[in-house]
Amino acid sequence: MPREPRRGWARADADPVAECSGRNTYGRGVSTTTAPRSTSTLASRVFIAVATLEAFSWLALLIGMYFKWIAQTTDRGVQIFGMVHGIVFMTYLLALAWVARSRRWDLRTAFLGLISSIPPFMTLWFERYALRKGDLHL
Repeated sequence: MPREPRRGWARADADPVAECSGRNTYGRGVSTTTAPRSTSTLASRVFIAVATLEAFSWLALLIGMYFKWIAQTTDRGVQIFGMVHGIVFMTYLLALAWVARSRRWDLRTAFLGLISSIPPFMTLWFERYALRKGDLHL
């Protein structure tokens, strides 16, 4: 009597249509948690994290600018958060190039991502826009 394969493993005569549907030939769901993540998924996740961090660094820089120019108390916030924002901004540009290449964005979407890095908090809008459009994959 032949031994039944272990749970989650596909049989040699498995139906490819059943495998694509997320079900194996035994009617159980196929586990996808052990599958390796693709580069484009990793690039999308890194981009989302960096875009969010870029918006928060903008906020910190704006607070530092308030204390320097309006309250006229100290310029320490601009010195610290200016450098932090500059580093995060450059990281955003690198993440943008990585995700645009790995997800094969068209030139318009990549340019929109580039332009959205200039006004404060627009990276959050662009991130949600790209998720809705399907250009980012989680």
